[in-house]
Amino acid sequence: MSHARNFASCADCRRRLEQALAKKIASPEPEREQLESALEYMREGDVLVVTKLDRLARSVSHLCDIIAQFERELIRERMLVGIAKAKAEGKYRGRAPTARMKADKVKQLHAAGVGPSEIARQLSIGRTSVFRILTAA
Repeated sequence: MSHARNFASCADCRRRLEQALAKKIASPEPEREQLESALEYMREGDVLVVTKLDRLARSVSHLCDIIAQFERELIRERMLVGIAKAKAEGKYRGRAPTARMKADKVKQLHAAGVGPSEIARQLSIGRTSVFRILTAA
């Protein structure tokens, strides 16, 4: 009985996706509202099969944009997984706070009458970091 119910829900899901993808949008913009609604309807584990590329992209350049965005998202996802793993292993601590380590020197130069831009240049740190250190003091 559960197989029949699953088949019925799959058939309904397929019908809805086909309806959503069958509608054509007459605008020249690459926005694909029906594709977006189909993707929003999908749940984890669902597979969207595109049998014709014109249902996915309007032009080769648009298809390239879609693929590039997909690749960026994959890279970001892998990077975040790697960072989480490194943090769990205690190997990832982030960038060293170089300006904070020079806080005493910033305060000393400021007390000597040196301006924020000159302090930043001498210590090779950003002006924003100089102001952050001086306002925290």
